[in-house]
Amino acid sequence: MRTKTSASLIGGFSSRLKMKAGIRLGTSLLFTIQLFILCGSSYGDSIYVSSGSDIVGQFDESGNLVRHWNGSPLNGPTYLAFDSAGNLYVAGKFETVQRLDTVGNWSFFAQGAIVGTPQGLAFDPSGNLYAVDRFGRTVSKTDPTGHVSTFKSWGGSDTSPNNQGLAFDASGNMYVASAGDGAILKFSTSGGLSDFAYGSFRGLAFDSTGNLFAAEYTAAGGGHIMKFDPSGNGSLFASGFSFPNGLAFDSSANLFVVDSGVGDIIKFDAGGNRSVFAHLDGAFGVAIQTIPEPSGFALINLGIATLLLLSKCGRCPREPGPMKPREGTRQRFMACWR
Repeated sequence: MRTKTSASLIGGFSSRLKMKAGIRLGTSLLFTIQLFILCGSSYGDSIYVSSGSDIVGQFDESGNLVRHWNGSPLNGPTYLAFDSAGNLYVAGKFETVQRLDTVGNWSFFAQGAIVGTPQGLAFDPSGNLYAVDRFGRTVSKTDPTGHVSTFKSWGGSDTSPNNQGLAFDASGNMYVASAGDGAILKFSTSGGLSDFAYGSFRGLAFDSTGNLFAAEYTAAGGGHIMKFDPSGNGSLFASGFSFPNGLAFDSSANLFVVDSGVGDIIKFDAGGNRSVFAHLDGAFGVAIQTIPEPSGFALINLGIATLLLLSKCGRCPREPGPMKPREGTRQRFMACWR
């Protein structure tokens, strides 16, 4: 019976190590190539639009309808908002705010007399949802657990304030478009209330530089979009709308305007060029699900780190027999592929 010498055993073991190291190196190179491909992939925002016909539609960046939801539990959806986790919130009739989670399940998130008839929706950095009551001079606050409380209330002479849009600026000041009161109300972080601008405003949205865009409709002047700087100085941004409502900016600074009078979603690019983006009968509110594009620099560095790690694993000191890693090397051995 022939037996292998210790030299041949060591030589065979060494060959197997080299082969495994080569496989790991090739795998890491493939992974790095995939990362380069990923860097060039398209990562676009999704545009969600509500319709009074109990519909919420999702559009891609080209204006194609990707999917839609209709019927129960939707009930006259108006304004929309996303939280930081990508869940969609929909203001509806009869004291309800509904939530569509990231896997497509609907649920009631906030409801009751405190919510009232919710219209404009907005989140703060802590994940609290704010909703303005259309027919009452109140803003409700719902924390992430679903607990509802009254956040703000104020007086006024008009019996029907017809509150619409709601938005926060970068400093945490809250703005409410009160079409019935004929003003955009500003609630400062210190609790003060002031009139920021006058007019019959509806949807509100801030751009990345702190300018407030407001949709306005009057029987005499028709529909248009106003632009206000942080000091409240206003200028006409665009006109010629039938009945503008919801406004939202995407991650590329494109402004989307819902013209409810004709069901068109109008897009203004960063240069101010106007086009019809999509159409949805009865369109009202709009919200953007921002899908951040991965940093090419970060992905390339991740690929390089993986390459170094896997090639280093091919040189892990292994000998025939049970492995006894030295103290402090547990993480490195666990990373190695066996």
